[in-house]
Amino acid sequence: TKVTKPDADVVIIIGGIFGDDKQVPDPDRRPAESLICQNNCLEAEGCDRYNISWPYGQAQLIDQAASWDMPVILVIISGGPLDLSKYKDHKAISAILWMGYPGQMGGAAMADVLLGDVSPTGRLPQTFYNGDFVKAASITDMRMRPGTAAGGQVFYTRFDVPYPGRTYRFVNESFVVYPFGFGLSYDSWAYKKGSCECRPTRGCIFTFDVSEAKQRTSAATSVLFFLRPPATSGAWAPSKELKAFTRIQGPRQHVSHSVGAGAFELAGSDGVFHREGGDWTVEIGEPAELTFIVSVAESSWTCH
Repeated sequence: TKVTKPDADVVIIIGGIFGDDKQVPDPDRRPAESLICQNNCLEAEGCDRYNISWPYGQAQLIDQAASWDMPVILVIISGGPLDLSKYKDHKAISAILWMGYPGQMGGAAMADVLLGDVSPTGRLPQTFYNGDFVKAASITDMRMRPGTAAGGQVFYTRFDVPYPGRTYRFVNESFVVYPFGFGLSYDSWAYKKGSCECRPTRGCIFTFDVSEAKQRTSAATSVLFFLRPPATSGAWAPSKELKAFTRIQGPRQHVSHSVGAGAFELAGSDGVFHREGGDWTVEIGEPAELTFIVSVAESSWTCH
């Protein structure tokens, strides 16, 4: 159905998928009796989504709104990801807000964020893939590692692309629209690198300073600590791993964080962990705001 262009300055579209079907509470009956399950609009027990596309009617509405030559804000209600590749860099989509499944104060929280009364500090707890991901990775294939590292079948019928892997730790980045840990804020934060000290017996300690540009005491942000293995680690190694996270309160804060020696170990194809020599990269933030390089050797470690 075509929607008439509204007399407004901004359009807010609240879309997404359902987390429950109260009309068909029995999960065993949902595949045959739940229309929202059959239309790929339900993510709940007894109903697996067969793709991560937008429900057709919602996709039509978003496309219509994007043609109205006015700012469009897209609010997503969902537990799992939806394909946002079309809207990520769309000139008419001014903002995208993912809310999960909020509680009774979800509407008020949404208004606070959209009106600028509260600056968002959240980070995505999952990876948002593009639509091709579900074609290259069967829903019944739970292997983590991509391509030949996954072992067994590498290609799936009708899609000549290697198995992409799963989760931010292993997935082929070409399938990622928004990565795990991504998030924006109205505040502007500056990161200043401090010091790092490493010992083979205890690991490393990193320090840095974070400050908010407007020096607001109410400002806050979330900082993620990722560890990326050496490039020479081989196919079984993850791309990177989240090792810790913390919340920073404005206007400025000095941060000191330690990473134990065990964090610089990797599992081989036999499942046995071993210390991996080479240059490890510590990344602060997603995308990285700061990096440290830790060179791991048999008897001595260096850091810069």
